[in-house]
Amino acid sequence: MTAVRKPHECTSMLDVEAGLDDTDRRIFTLLMVRFAYSTVAARIQADRSKISDKRHIVGKLRRLEKDAREHGLDPHFVKRIYTELFEASIEHRRKVFKKLQIPETR
Repeated sequence: MTAVRKPHECTSMLDVEAGLDDTDRRIFTLLMVRFAYSTVAARIQADRSKISDKRHIVGKLRRLEKDAREHGLDPHFVKRIYTELFEASIEHRRKVFKKLQIPETR
């Protein structure tokens, strides 16, 4: 297997497609790691009602939007992706809590 070229080294669409495929595999691996952390968080978090800390999420989204602007990415796109990711992580934690039979307090 040939090495994946960096974006600025690509000279053909085959190079670009190989780079995109490699990037997608790495993103997928990182998503698996992120959800593994969510699973552990659900197991060690004593208070189920704190699964979703809105202030914490809003702060993270603001930081990510700022980072996106600083790196030339569309901040609205980044916010949409991370909002979806955070919501999916929260839902994942709820499912783990339910599986572990941990009651929700409000």
